[in-house]
Amino acid sequence: MVQAPSLTLAVEEEYQFVHPETRALERVLLQRIAADGLFWREITPTGLGAPRHDRDVPRVRRVADIESILKEQRSQVFKMAEREGLEVAVAGTHPFASWHDPDEALVARYNRQDQLMDMMIARLLFFNMNVQVGVEDRNLAVDIMDVSRYMMPHILAISASSPFWRGEDTGLKSVRSVLMENVPRSGMPDRFRSWSAYRRFIDSMLRTGSMTAETHVWWDVRVHPTLPVIEFRVCDANPRLLDVIALIALFQALVAWLWDLRRRNLTFRLYHGDLIKENRWRASRYALDMPLIDFGKREELPARSLVRELLHLIMDYAEDLGSRTYLERIYTILETGTSADRQKRVYEKHQDLREVVHHLVQETRQDVV
Repeated sequence: MVQAPSLTLAVEEEYQFVHPETRALERVLLQRIAADGLFWREITPTGLGAPRHDRDVPRVRRVADIESILKEQRSQVFKMAEREGLEVAVAGTHPFASWHDPDEALVARYNRQDQLMDMMIARLLFFNMNVQVGVEDRNLAVDIMDVSRYMMPHILAISASSPFWRGEDTGLKSVRSVLMENVPRSGMPDRFRSWSAYRRFIDSMLRTGSMTAETHVWWDVRVHPTLPVIEFRVCDANPRLLDVIALIALFQALVAWLWDLRRRNLTFRLYHGDLIKENRWRASRYALDMPLIDFGKREELPARSLVRELLHLIMDYAEDLGSRTYLERIYTILETGTSADRQKRVYEKHQDLREVVHHLVQETRQDVV
């Protein structure tokens, strides 16, 4: 019998340090609470800092515990920024930051492929929120990855938080998800069917020099190659902590539901990747404001209706996990709009992207202090 997943939780957030007057981006702090401890690194206009490992962090299963950890983490990040006279914002992009391409001397410092790739990602200036859910059986994890691809556009639509980039209204709700596609091995993964097939892909990429590390796969959802987790990377970074916790609760309940289907020898229908990519584009462009395609019914349906359908399927599992209250926050997002919608409303009112940054600073603090 397939081993039941532990459903333990870990999360990575990326924090923007901004100047309190100009609202310009000064640097970025990437902080990860993961199964292998708490790591952080900094990005500045002149380079990429080496990863630092602060301490071991116990893996938790309760969403309430991850909420406490993230609240404390954000509080510490606020204090760190205040000591430097800066403020903190979280979003899928900074509305007008534009760091120049590195000069030759800087490239020489990062001449290995993996370091150069890190630098390229940093220069694109987009920010994810990544959630890990413990799934110890590797074949089960691959099965969940294959099936959950279908739901990733729905979740992207909920989390959209990047309508502006380098001083422009991009016309997208999640330009971050489009920029990410410039990075190799990103976007929607292929179907792998088994851990051995997935492992053969990783080994082939390493053997041919296409990757220099097992972790250089940045799909919207992936089985972590070294940790016993499935990792969801589809979301924009979000300013409001309550929204972040709701998304974490959604991912955990989603995995619990898919495990239960597998346990009962059932599954969710698998669809061709190109069909899912059509929904991904619609979510990037319009978030919740354009129909997504229900491929089972072969028709367009309002995105909000499809998200409500997903919530209906997984809500009982959230109840069992003690996270129903957190998950119900998604209904508020459906009613009032995404972070991208709020940012666009602020810009329409003030016609000033600095006011959008100010709004993000306020929202980032809203559920913490």
